[in-house]
Amino acid sequence: MEKARINESFKQKLIHSGCIAWLLMIVMIGIQTAMGQSVFMFSVLPISAFLFFLIWFGTVVAACMLLIKNRKEITINAEVLE
Repeated sequence: MEKARINESFKQKLIHSGCIAWLLMIVMIGIQTAMGQSVFMFSVLPISAFLFFLIWFGTVVAACMLLIKNRKEITINAEVLE
């Protein structure tokens, strides 16, 4: 994310939303475990943890796509200079 040529505000929002989603997912799993229930038992907590995981995974995919886009731009610029 450091080398991507995008708005700093967008970078911060992407990183913070991913971190918050990961933290909330861990908290949901911790609460479920502290209650003595299995993580694989279907209830509100594991389902919400899974939704937070999807949000986190979405931020990872977005960051990877930005990295790939940035590398393509660098490659294209290098070819033009040659």
